[in-house]
Amino acid sequence: MSKTDFLLIDLLLFGIAIAAFPLIGVSAVMVMLTLIAIPYFRAQGKRHLFPHFLIALGMASAWAWVAGDLYRYKESTLLLGHLNLYPVLFWVFGLFINMTLYDDLMRWLHRHPIWVHLAIFSLMFWAGLLFVEIMAYHVFGVHNLATLGYPGLPGCDCIHGPRWMQTSYLASGPLYFIAISLLGYHQKHPYWPPARCLAVPEAGKGD
Repeated sequence: MSKTDFLLIDLLLFGIAIAAFPLIGVSAVMVMLTLIAIPYFRAQGKRHLFPHFLIALGMASAWAWVAGDLYRYKESTLLLGHLNLYPVLFWVFGLFINMTLYDDLMRWLHRHPIWVHLAIFSLMFWAGLLFVEIMAYHVFGVHNLATLGYPGLPGCDCIHGPRWMQTSYLASGPLYFIAISLLGYHQKHPYWPPARCLAVPEAGKGD
């Protein structure tokens, strides 16, 4: 299966997940994505992404532990003891879906220096984050009751919370990219440049 096919499949899965929110609810969508992840990593061409998923899971779990008291929803069926699994699953799949879509683009972007990869990854993450937050808050009515008293980001009235929380949201995408690069999991990807690659493209190298 080609990288173009994988890109179309990943976009289709993402679209289905978004469309399913108002139909079956946030909890059911999160469970559905978790079940899809099991056969997803068995597909040829996707197995190398499993370490990236584990890094996203580690970051999401750490964030939920740090900011646990800042999450409270009307729909609280996804609980593990006193831990609300919404932020864990939201960040796991938010980071990882961005990773999979970006990974699909490596066929066309692999010759660029690492700072270009970081910039593109970050822009994709911010666009996806704002899209999901706007849809969740303004369309689907998913409100975090613990932070409703805080102002949202200017221009979109979403991501309500203290400034450090909003900054953490925006910084998590670039930090995720840096983490997977420093840990070296990308080196097995045939199209992924190593973290030590040149800051500028090598002269004289064409397509």
